[in-house]
Amino acid sequence: MSYAPAIGIDLGTSYSCVGVWQNGKVDIIPNDMGKRITPSYVAFTNTERLIGNEAKNQIERFPTNTIFDSLRFIGRKFEDREIQEDIKLWPFKIEKDPKSDRPLVQITYQNKEKKLYAEEICAMILQKLKHDASNFLGKEVKNAIITVPNYFNHSQRQAIKDAGTISGLNVLRIISSSTAASFYYYSKKQVYKKDENVLIFDLGGGTFNVSLLNIEDGLFDVRAVNGNMHLGGEDFDNKLVEYCAGEFRSKTSIDIKNNPLALIKVKTACEKAKKALSYKSQVNIFICNLIDYYDLNVVITRSKFEDLCGDLFKKCMPPLENVIKDAKMSKSQIDNVILVGGSTLIPKIQSMVQELFNGKEPLKEMNPDESAAYGAAVRAAILTNVKDEIIEKLILLDVTPFSLGFETLGGVMNVLIPRNITIPCHITKCFTTSYDNQPNFLVHVYEGESSLTKNNNLLGKLNLEGIPPMPKGQPIIEITFDIDANSIINVIAKEKSTGINKKMIITDPKGRLSVDDLIRLAKEAEKFEDEYSEVKKRIEAKDTCEQYCYQIRKTLNDEKLKDKFTEEDKKAIEAKINEVLKWMNPSKEECDAKITEVEAVFNPIMYKIYQKNVGGFPKFGGDLWEKPRATGGAEDVE
Repeated sequence: MSYAPAIGIDLGTSYSCVGVWQNGKVDIIPNDMGKRITPSYVAFTNTERLIGNEAKNQIERFPTNTIFDSLRFIGRKFEDREIQEDIKLWPFKIEKDPKSDRPLVQITYQNKEKKLYAEEICAMILQKLKHDASNFLGKEVKNAIITVPNYFNHSQRQAIKDAGTISGLNVLRIISSSTAASFYYYSKKQVYKKDENVLIFDLGGGTFNVSLLNIEDGLFDVRAVNGNMHLGGEDFDNKLVEYCAGEFRSKTSIDIKNNPLALIKVKTACEKAKKALSYKSQVNIFICNLIDYYDLNVVITRSKFEDLCGDLFKKCMPPLENVIKDAKMSKSQIDNVILVGGSTLIPKIQSMVQELFNGKEPLKEMNPDESAAYGAAVRAAILTNVKDEIIEKLILLDVTPFSLGFETLGGVMNVLIPRNITIPCHITKCFTTSYDNQPNFLVHVYEGESSLTKNNNLLGKLNLEGIPPMPKGQPIIEITFDIDANSIINVIAKEKSTGINKKMIITDPKGRLSVDDLIRLAKEAEKFEDEYSEVKKRIEAKDTCEQYCYQIRKTLNDEKLKDKFTEEDKKAIEAKINEVLKWMNPSKEECDAKITEVEAVFNPIMYKIYQKNVGGFPKFGGDLWEKPRATGGAEDVE
C-alpha cells in the first residue's frame, strides 16, 4: 500500500497543528472546518465523540465530559503537586488509577461510565490530525514526527509515543518543540549568516521551552535547552479565573468552583479576555445569570492582568538565563531571539524578554501557532529521505534535556551524562564493590538535576549478578550509558576481569502502558474511529437530504417556474418536504430512502412541466435545480 508523506505534528496543550513537506515547501494542513490549528479538546456525548473545534464549541453543554489539558497529566503521577493544583480548576473528574499512581479521566459516553488515560485522550487528538492530513493528501498517513516540550522527561516522552501507537501512527521521532521552530526560522530568512546563535523563546498554552542553537551552513547544533513543563497560557487563564471567582464570591457568597458549568463559562470568558488584552488596554468580563440569577461583571485592565500574572511571568526568566549559562555564552553573543507560541503575544512578556537582552528587540515575524509543526514537517522530510536540495543539507544535533546517572551509597545521584550533552552519545565510567565478596552490582538509573536520587525520576533497575568472590574494591565494574538519535537509552554493566555483563534498554515499564494495554487501547481507538465515521456519514446524509428539500422548495418559488405549478402540486410537494424536514436522527440508508420518497412526488410533476414548456426529460445539474452533494456537516451550510 502506498502511504502519504510523513507529517509533522505539534501536539499542544491548548491547540495542535499539523504540516507536511511537499512540492519544495511545508503546507500547514487545515482541519475539516478550514482552521489551521485545532483545539486539543475531546468531548463525549450520549451519542458521539467530538474532537477539536466541535468539542470546544460545545463545552458549556458538556463541561464535565469535555477533556482538555491532557498534555499536562500525560506521563505524570496523580499525586504530583501540579496535577493536584490543576484538578481544582478542571470541570472534569480526575481520579487515581487503583493499579498504579497514574491519573485517570472519568467520563460518561453512550450512557456508560468510562475511565481513560491521558494517552488515550492524546491519541484521539492525534487520530483527528492524522485523519485531516489523510483527507488533505488523498492517501493514508502512517508516519509522523511529534513535538514535545523541551522539559518533558523520559516517562512523558514515552507516553507520547504510546499515544501515537494507539492512534495508529508510526512515530518516527519525538523532538523538542522549540528546536523544531528553529527550522521555521531558518526557512523564512531572506539573508543567511554563515554562523549565528539563535535563541527560541517558546511560551505556549501549557509549557515554556527555550532552546539555544548555533546554525552554520544548515547544521543546527543545539547548545542547550531549558524550560518549565507547567507554565503557559492556561496558567494565565487560571489566574483570571481565580480573580473572577473571588470577586463573584465576595458579592454573592457562592463559590463557582463547585459548579462545573459556571467554572467553564468563566474560564472561556477569561481566555478571550486574555487574548483581547494583547491589543486592548481594558476588557469587561460579563456573564449574565452565572449562578442563581447572579451576573458576573468584572473589568480587567492590562495592568491588572499583568499584576495578577506577574509571578508567573517572572518564572520565564530563570530558564532563559540558565540556557545561556549552560551554553557557555553571553547575551551579546546571541544574534537573534525568536518568539514563538501563542502566549508570546502578551506585551508584558515581549517587554521582559527585550529588557533581559538590554533592549534588543526579539523577532516576532514568525507565526507563533504554526512554527513548531512547520519544523516537525521539515524534520519528517529529512528522516524519510525526501529528495529536495533545500532540506538535504539540513542536519540537527539535539541534546539531552536532563542529566542521567545512577544511585550510589547514601542515595547520591552519580551523573554519567550531564544535561545538554549532544546526542547520540556514549559514556563509560568505572566503579567497584563496597564490601568483600559482593556477588552483584545493582544499578538504579535516574534522570534529573538533584544531587539526591529521591528527588529525581527513576527510569529502571539493572542487576549485574555473578561477580566472583573478591575483596572490596578489587572488581572493576564498567557502567556505560548509550543514547541514540531517537533518545533511546541503553545501559550496560560489565565486570572487567570476567567479562560478565548485563544490558538494559530503558522502557520505563512502571510509568508506561503494557504491550497488552497498547493493543487493547489501539483496538478501542479503532472502534471510536468507526463510530465517528458512522456518525459523520449520518450527519452528511441528513444534511444532503435537507439541502435537497430546500432546493426543491427554492424551485417552487423560482420566478420562471412558480406559475407553472398547480396549487395541488405545490401542496403535495410541500407536504412531503415538511414531513422529511421534521424527521430526525436518521441513518444514511434512511436518508437515501427519504430522498427517493421526495423524488417520487417531485419528479413526475417536474417531468410534466418540462414536457409542456421545454420538451425532453429534465436532468439533474441543469439550470433550474441541482441534486446536492454530501457536505462536511451542518457547519458548512451558509
